[in-house]
Amino acid sequence: MRGSVWKSLGSGAVFAAVLVGLGVAGAVPAAAEGPFANMSGRWVGGGKIVYAGGKTESLTCRVTYKIDGGGSAARQNIRCAGASTTFAVSSNFQASGNKVTGSWSESTYNVNGSISGKVSGGTVSVGISGGSFTGSMSVNTNGSSQSVVIKPTSDTVDKIALNLRKG
Repeated sequence: MRGSVWKSLGSGAVFAAVLVGLGVAGAVPAAAEGPFANMSGRWVGGGKIVYAGGKTESLTCRVTYKIDGGGSAARQNIRCAGASTTFAVSSNFQASGNKVTGSWSESTYNVNGSISGKVSGGTVSVGISGGSFTGSMSVNTNGSSQSVVIKPTSDTVDKIALNLRKG
């Protein structure tokens, strides 16, 4: 049944976490730019959801970013689809020093929440929460490639892993 992953994880919060995860990354650029400066534009790619018990589902994703504040603030829109799951998440986030904070909302399942964490080197590590959802996310950006790993606190999903390219 389409969307059953999100219902079992608490109103679609895992998808929102994935989307937020995609937007919170960026290798730390030169001191004059914020950590999101290199994220502007369109990113595409795929990945998979790994369910408890080992079953996997492939995903195709498209992400767009609008960067503000010299690279310290971003607006993100993400759409991902798999054989049984489709989701759309919008997020706004900002960096202050090495701290990252923000919010997200998922329109298909009408859920929202917050993110907080830090940027250290080229890696962003955050905690994600909203409603009954909690989890962690790690994002690495290297030039025109980005990887995102989301680990929800869940009995049904072990992780969500995405590999994206700019373009």
